[in-house]
Amino acid sequence: MANVFDIDVGGFQAKALIFLADWKNSGPKIQHRRESQIKEGDSGKERRKNSDASMLLTQYYDLLMNEDQAEEMRQLIGEVAEDPDLKIAVPIMADAWKVDDFESNRIYDAEYIINFDEDLGCDVYHKDDTLPSPLQYTLIAPLMFGTFVVEPRVKPVNGKSGKCRLSVVEDSPYTHRIEWVDAGVGGDWPVSLVPDWTSEITEVSKNGIRRTSLGAMREKMTDGHEYAPRYERTGKFLMDRDQMKKLLSFWNEKKGRNKSFDAPLWFDPGLPTEEAPHGYISRFNSENLIFEFRTRSAANCGVQLATLPWEGEGSEEFELDEEVVLFKFTYKSPTPYVWLYTNYEHDIVNSEGTWEKAPFELNDRIISNIKLQIRNFNLSSHRFEGNPLELFMPHGADADMGIEVFTAPYNDLDNMTLQLRGEVDPNSVESEGRSINAECSPLANFLNSPFPNFYVSVKCNWNLFSSQCGVNKADFLREGTISSITDTEIVVAPVPLSGGVLTYSNEDYYGGGYLWIGDGLTYERREILSSSESSGDQYLNIERPLRFHGVGDTVYYLPGCDKTATQCRDKFNNFANCSAFEFFPIEGPTNEPLDGPSGTKK
Repeated sequence: MANVFDIDVGGFQAKALIFLADWKNSGPKIQHRRESQIKEGDSGKERRKNSDASMLLTQYYDLLMNEDQAEEMRQLIGEVAEDPDLKIAVPIMADAWKVDDFESNRIYDAEYIINFDEDLGCDVYHKDDTLPSPLQYTLIAPLMFGTFVVEPRVKPVNGKSGKCRLSVVEDSPYTHRIEWVDAGVGGDWPVSLVPDWTSEITEVSKNGIRRTSLGAMREKMTDGHEYAPRYERTGKFLMDRDQMKKLLSFWNEKKGRNKSFDAPLWFDPGLPTEEAPHGYISRFNSENLIFEFRTRSAANCGVQLATLPWEGEGSEEFELDEEVVLFKFTYKSPTPYVWLYTNYEHDIVNSEGTWEKAPFELNDRIISNIKLQIRNFNLSSHRFEGNPLELFMPHGADADMGIEVFTAPYNDLDNMTLQLRGEVDPNSVESEGRSINAECSPLANFLNSPFPNFYVSVKCNWNLFSSQCGVNKADFLREGTISSITDTEIVVAPVPLSGGVLTYSNEDYYGGGYLWIGDGLTYERREILSSSESSGDQYLNIERPLRFHGVGDTVYYLPGCDKTATQCRDKFNNFANCSAFEFFPIEGPTNEPLDGPSGTKK
């Protein structure tokens, strides 16, 4: 006998649990969730937007287990402790029926269904598969993939049996999601759905009025008159399966709290008036819709509604489409390498390409003021194969990493709006466990320029090969083939120069310069700490070993400049553009070093 099975469904691996729910004490409870964002103004007018496009299910049910079943569950608990990423697959027990009864009674639609018998085994099928006839096992149900909300605990009932409460939340690819059977409901509240008056109906008025007193005054000051009064209602419903289908279908058609609809007030004493009508434009007032099954054919459900007195006036848009967030990373190697990601629930395709789903999230926003104090924005992620942030570990990336963050309406994905642009700060990338965090500068390296930007000094102010410097990089760029590598020492056989290039006979000609090799994700750049020449080969001592390249690969390298007038004149023949003051004193009258880099500021 077995109730836990290893399954591979569409490349997604999980442990299938086929323990039957115990309906004697309490039936299964199923929570449906649609996350949303609501922003409310002073008048009560709202802007509503869903965070996700699909419903998320959580299932709770009790098990009564014999000795062998309890031992299986204990072993599974141990496996989950060793592998936190282990996925669980469970039938939706409220929809587990014999084959002939399944289609007419089921509430949920799923990409995969399971045919099973407790203690015997199971088979899994895609919903589009042609099922064998007859099926091998008795029961059939939609199959839900997820993880435990709370680790199951087996409580002994006696020496031979135990009981356990399973709680599983959907945690699976979009292709393995649970949906609902469309009941074909219209735009308004289904008239067949009325509260169960054996339970308390609550109705609370919300008017926004605030009353405060100042000093020792007895009279109170009032504020909040502009707020439109509304009602918030809660009712409990006892429903059969057809009514459950209607309510779940209606709730999803309205995307949870997002869309409004005409609904009765439930409690309507007297005659309706303009001030107290018996029906209002309303919306659901909770992100959750919960079915608590009492029997296989009946369940309780609490419904929360909020009236929207301003809805329908003017042309203001209250219901906003879902937005997707898109992350574009650019690794600035000689040939830039680009990644496209989204933190949406599935891949996104638009004119830019395919944005793969991946765990990225912005945790901050740009804050600036007149003093130009700009705070970096924070990016959180998780380790996964191909994560561009992992290029910064353990020693930092060899090229700059640009990042652009866009948003786009789900129904108009080509209409992208740039929200943030910057560069990943290489010194900020940190990893703790599987999480990765980084700071990104919205102005990249713009604010890293020195201020003041000119020094009167024995050192030149210009960066080598810059426009102010004027030295042509191409005249000094060397190419060679790596002939040997010993840790951080690279021996290069240079390609002969094509004439007309200045030479420098002193040792350490390339010290302070840098080399690079490869392109794209295998691009590597290293500072040259020192160099020497022997028998025509260049010996380059670099800051750290190469990761991706070796003997026989082509490397490019450039000399460095110590920014003294001597090197400007003798090494680069560029004294005319040198901003160094060759005979500037490095000590003041008191024999104390002057401010600035070996000099004083101007």
